[in-house]
Amino acid sequence: MTLTPEERRIEDATVLYVKAGAWPVAVGLFALLAEREPDNANAWFGIGSALWRLSLDNSALLEPAVAALKRSVGENERYGNKTFKQTLLSASQSASKAGLNPDTIAPFSGNAHTFVDLVGFSPQSAIDATRRLEWDARARLVSLLSEVKGELFDTLLQDIADHDSNPNVRTAAARALRERQAVPVPPPSANARATALPAQETPTAAEVPAEPVVTMAENPAPEVTSALPNIGDMLAETHANAVESRPSAETPESSAPPVESLPAMQPSPEAPESKPIDDADIRAQLEARKKRLLGGSG
Repeated sequence: MTLTPEERRIEDATVLYVKAGAWPVAVGLFALLAEREPDNANAWFGIGSALWRLSLDNSALLEPAVAALKRSVGENERYGNKTFKQTLLSASQSASKAGLNPDTIAPFSGNAHTFVDLVGFSPQSAIDATRRLEWDARARLVSLLSEVKGELFDTLLQDIADHDSNPNVRTAAARALRERQAVPVPPPSANARATALPAQETPTAAEVPAEPVVTMAENPAPEVTSALPNIGDMLAETHANAVESRPSAETPESSAPPVESLPAMQPSPEAPESKPIDDADIRAQLEARKKRLLGGSG
């Protein structure tokens, strides 16, 4: 699986939302990647894993989660990432507990945009999630999106340039927007205009420091092999933490403690250790008794 530099930037940006637990935004961005590259196993895995996590609050998302994970396993056959199959197995077990038959759920074969509507992803939800990121994550996001084309990413950068609490992050976003002004952008669709934020004026040169701390990321190679950093382990671990197992009802309440935890045995007070008596002691005791008798009779 080979990604373009732009797709790799979107993938890395999505990881920032995954780490922040912004699951609907993660679904939306992974779906965008799957639309661009339908054989992107990481994108399908990200959709399925994020839906599985969201299913903790909405069990209706279990079926599409399993379907997306099955699609990821199919797209991943050439690469053999075991995490994909392990996560599918775990999600299938969750589906079984919810009364579903995972064997009857087919791998997803439709348009990935279906998942965007399913979780209610929109430019505004992406803006809200971005504002909740830590400042260093927002700085990294600006760096990644600085060379990614698209109305959604323009909207995110514009909001950061206008409203971010960190002046250096604002400066970097404004710079990214200025540098892409020379590239013609197609007019937005009617639906997109209804959901996007109104455009704001770009800060003037006098408002922007000459040397911003946050700089643009260097251009990646023309083609980048996808290496989403431990996305499978990260998503699986996040889900496991959220559904931390409770003590089983089948576990006996009074199980024997380990041997090393038992207290050390103490000598019994009812059985004191006897001391051998020698002849000298016997003679001394007899002599003392004799003196008491003689003294009493006198």
